[in-house]
Amino acid sequence: MPSNAENDCFNEYLTRHRASNGLLPFWHIDVPVLDYGLLQGLLELALSNGGEKSQTGLFAHALDLWIASEFERAGFVNEGVWPRAEAPRVIDPEILSAVQSKR
Repeated sequence: MPSNAENDCFNEYLTRHRASNGLLPFWHIDVPVLDYGLLQGLLELALSNGGEKSQTGLFAHALDLWIASEFERAGFVNEGVWPRAEAPRVIDPEILSAVQSKR
């Protein structure tokens, strides 16, 4: 499981990527257009933080984040996609709904 510092690196990268690229459209005509730039950046970040060692889980975490991002771009509801773009990465939608209703 990646540490909080490693998750922070992913958080910062995702925030910068989305700020500079926006949320790119997923479909072009009837063909999905995948954000390979995001995938490349996440994998490079994982490798630069020691992800070449399989025990860190960073490489798998980077793939999880990219796949979740692609599901969001395809139109899946944010709370239904895990890992989520922001912390906590995994949370039951019912718990999230209860917490948000208390605010």
